[in-house]
Amino acid sequence: MPNLIYLLLVLLGASPIVANPIVITEIHHSPNILGGEFLELHNKSQSAVTLSKWKFTKGIEYTFPEGTILEGGAYLVVAKRVKVMLDEYELGERQQVLGPFKGRLKGEGECLVLKNHLGEEVDRVNYKDKATWPYCKKKVACSLQLINPAFDNRIGQYWEVATPSPTRPNTPVFTPHLLPIIKHVDQHPQVPKSNEAVTIVANVRNAKEVQLWYQVVAPGSYIALEDSTYQTNWMMLTMLDNGKEGDLEANDRIYTLKMPPSLQRHRHLIRYKIIAKGDSISIAPRQSHPQPNFAYFVYDKVPAFCGYSFDSLRTLPVCHLIAKSNDVQYLIYEHEARTYKATGTVVYNGVVYDHVGYRSRGYNNRHSRRKRNLKFNFHNNAKIEVVNNQGKAYTTRRNKLVLSGGWLLDNPNTHGLSESVLYRLFRLQGTSASHADYLHLRVVQHQEEQDSVEGDFWGLYLMLENYDGDFLKTHDLPNANIYSYKPFKVRHKSNQKIGLQQKKYVDWDSSCYQQHSIEWWKENLDWENYLGFLIGNELIANKESGYRKQHWWTEYRHPEKGWQFFPWDVDKTWTSSRIKSTISSGIFKAVFEHQALEIAYENELRSVLDLLFNEEQMFQLIDEQAAFIYQPSLNYSFVDLDKLRWGHEYEGSFENQIGQLKRFVQRRRKFILQEILHDSIPDTPTITYHGSSQYEVDALKFKIGNIDRETIQAVEWRIAEVNKKDQKLHSETDPKIYEIVTKWEGKYRTPFETLLSLPLGAVQPKHRYRIRVRVQDTIGYCSHWSEPIEFIPQKMPDYYGTALVINELLWQSKDGLEFIEIHNPSTTTIHLAQFEFKAGIHFKFSDTALIKGGEYCVLTNNSKLFKSEYGFEANGSYQGKLSNKGERLMLYNAFGELVDSVHYVTYWNGNTQECTSLELVYTTADNALAANWNCSVNVQGTPGRINSVLKETSDTLQRLWIMLSILLLGVGGYKLKEKVIPTV
Repeated sequence: MPNLIYLLLVLLGASPIVANPIVITEIHHSPNILGGEFLELHNKSQSAVTLSKWKFTKGIEYTFPEGTILEGGAYLVVAKRVKVMLDEYELGERQQVLGPFKGRLKGEGECLVLKNHLGEEVDRVNYKDKATWPYCKKKVACSLQLINPAFDNRIGQYWEVATPSPTRPNTPVFTPHLLPIIKHVDQHPQVPKSNEAVTIVANVRNAKEVQLWYQVVAPGSYIALEDSTYQTNWMMLTMLDNGKEGDLEANDRIYTLKMPPSLQRHRHLIRYKIIAKGDSISIAPRQSHPQPNFAYFVYDKVPAFCGYSFDSLRTLPVCHLIAKSNDVQYLIYEHEARTYKATGTVVYNGVVYDHVGYRSRGYNNRHSRRKRNLKFNFHNNAKIEVVNNQGKAYTTRRNKLVLSGGWLLDNPNTHGLSESVLYRLFRLQGTSASHADYLHLRVVQHQEEQDSVEGDFWGLYLMLENYDGDFLKTHDLPNANIYSYKPFKVRHKSNQKIGLQQKKYVDWDSSCYQQHSIEWWKENLDWENYLGFLIGNELIANKESGYRKQHWWTEYRHPEKGWQFFPWDVDKTWTSSRIKSTISSGIFKAVFEHQALEIAYENELRSVLDLLFNEEQMFQLIDEQAAFIYQPSLNYSFVDLDKLRWGHEYEGSFENQIGQLKRFVQRRRKFILQEILHDSIPDTPTITYHGSSQYEVDALKFKIGNIDRETIQAVEWRIAEVNKKDQKLHSETDPKIYEIVTKWEGKYRTPFETLLSLPLGAVQPKHRYRIRVRVQDTIGYCSHWSEPIEFIPQKMPDYYGTALVINELLWQSKDGLEFIEIHNPSTTTIHLAQFEFKAGIHFKFSDTALIKGGEYCVLTNNSKLFKSEYGFEANGSYQGKLSNKGERLMLYNAFGELVDSVHYVTYWNGNTQECTSLELVYTTADNALAANWNCSVNVQGTPGRINSVLKETSDTLQRLWIMLSILLLGVGGYKLKEKVIPTV
């Protein structure tokens, strides 16, 4: 591992001086005024440079207009809003301010690329809100400024923050001295144990001496950032680049230090920083950062608690809070609502997050509980990476860590199980809701760890998501404002079209309880999300106040779909099974003045009861979530230790708590069917299987029965994957499958066929599926879903689609038109359902697509232009663009198997050819070989018909000559996995 770190550090080196005359010298990414973002360019040469048709191609989009000239030594600004720039900074006509640019400068970091009129890269800055880059506090007006235009602006340490100074030199931060550059710092091991040697390495340029300063934080003696001792209690060691004492190679600018093993003691936090001295001094991390030091936490092993070992229990992520005992008492037990009055250190999964704010969270009676809910406030440039219950990290890091003690209605007995189940329930049936994952919390506030209830162990907690920008990223939702009540708050400000967003919210807020047309509701509500929100609350019998401004949930307007609701306040759930949910009752009442919308709600609620909220599926869900903290085969589990830590008064065992949730499901389902749902619905249909006995994927047929064609207007089929019978119930790496997740569906209106033939690709071989059908009457009511048929489809040994060849490519034309032609040289029709291009371009064929023997299928990037050029319709329009430099194209069949792949290039022996369309010279030729391709005789190609190069070789002699050439060129060859086709 140290050798790998060494190699990475060597590769991270960079030259400190660059020769480009045009450089980005200032970046204002987080202005205090709307539209105040800007970039500044500087011409550091003495000669004027013409910028006509230069472009920013990454980060933002902007093309410089004709006639743009940047004089030698001058500055130019590209602004988000030109008028804002002129007014805010009182800029005159002599200052060049251009714009507006498209996109936005992201506060968390962005890669900016400037290219000249030839498409050549002139400058690139990949600024970040972390590591060696300076930190801009959001409440302070500051911009990133290059300290010297002669220095390499790709290096974060050559930038500082200062008051914005567009079109002027960065005088406040300017320095003529070439700073030492601390490129990268790493350590091994990341989580050391007592008396274990720790190696720290740093890639440092332009330094005469490199020092490491360290601070030891003993348990029970926490040093906070604001303490005076933080500034003074440091010890110095010298890092080496002499090839000795652990340093691998002398004078390679990789400095090494082995920390004395005696420093590593159990439960001790070791902070350190790197100081490089040359003509001036550089410190890493930057001392202006909220985390002005690196750190590691020495930990040997989680000890027993009250004599009970954790070794045999299911592994949960361990989270340590290291803090002062007095701060823990004040912030968590006495608390001051919604304020982070002190900081501590969080160690989660072995990673140290230093100087983090924390507090108790919740209202009123929640603060009277012994086991408090907690909230941690991480720094934007050091967000926490959270793992889910299966041990996989979420793709988005979190600024907030929200911990729930797992209490609903003052009942701690489920240890968070009721919450984890209900949030999963919301997500399964269509609502964007928080993920809920367990962790094992420990608080280091005393000198000794103690094997007792007064020790470090703080029990089980659920990690919930904060409804903010990180939540939107995790759930693949567009960036937009998030609002909440109790009290009113804009929980997340997107800074995108903020005026329009606020107007839409005011309009929504003032009118959502009023009666409107169906069209208004469908335009303003994300209907799928809203149904999931209502149904989720109905299933768990949420009896919070129905008045929107007294109940805590969040509202978010999806830019394309309308208003969405994110559930949060769930204290009053899982109690009385014989009530109607009161959540959102005001909006609910206004919406369902329309019978059609009320019927749609009932249809969906009935569907959820059939597919998810039933004994089989819900018992599986409850057992799956319980398994993370409860192992009935053992004498004790995490729930028992949590009970012991907090002294919960149980009503029976945890097994009894699981049973109560299951009994609630049974009672609640019965109540909804009898008291809430309309019973004048069509009879439930039946289905029978009419396909092949082996359930081959291309011969699956099902027939509907027990229907009255006179009263039915539509039939709807659905297929879902379910768990195989022999699958283990609680597999860590393979979470359970739920029938409500649709894999294929088809809805057919009158007149409809009673026999359904499943298209190829609807199901995958060797998976277990359920197929169901329901009908809809002429009023709009849907029946229950039929009893299912379960089946495991099989695939015949034939390679589906093997005969297909990519036969022609138009990769460049004067009007931008492109196409790809696929040919079926066989005599058999090939069904293309769910076939897909996954590389180069992106296109998935429909369920009815096919290509007959001897025929062609043509895909294009512009259907309208294609028809105008060739006089017939293309078979589809793909996403993406064929690269003019060449790329790989890969076609897969419905089962994810590679059918055909070519890698074309547009040059040969380094020379670009005047060739825009490539054709295969012979229909049975191996399209992996470059010799089998040629430029089309027609400049625009021959889509949908025989290739032009093939026509020219129609006589026997020429055809034999081509075959001989192919044989000669292909001697010893074989079909390549990646076909490389240069033009010839």
